[in-house]
Amino acid sequence: MRSDAVGDALASRYGVEKRELLDTEAEGVSLAVRLAQGQTHIVQQTKQWLASHGVSLAALEQAASASASASASASSGAAASSPALRRSSTLILVKNIAAKVTQEELRTLISI
Repeated sequence: MRSDAVGDALASRYGVEKRELLDTEAEGVSLAVRLAQGQTHIVQQTKQWLASHGVSLAALEQAASASASASASASSGAAASSPALRRSSTLILVKNIAAKVTQEELRTLISI
C-alpha cells in the first residue's frame, strides 16, 4: 500500500485529519513506524474481512505468486508457463483505489 493510501484509510477509520497522522513533528513513534503499523493493521483487517466473506486467501496468494512468476519469466525472456487459474464467476476484487471511493464511483468503474 502507498503511504498516502494508508494515511487516508487510517484518517477515515479513526475520524481524524490525515495531517494529524502524518505530522513529522509529533512526539513518540516516528512517521515511518506509524505508517508501517497502520499498513500492517489494514492488511490484517482486510484479510480477516475477505476470509469472513468466503474469499480464499490461499487462492489469492497463488494467483499473486503465479503473476509474479510470469512477470519474472517475461522480464528474463523465458517463456511463461504458469498453470491456468480458475476464476470466480461471482467475485470481482478491485484494488489500488482511493480509501474514500464511493459505491457509485465503483459501479461506474466496473460497469459493463
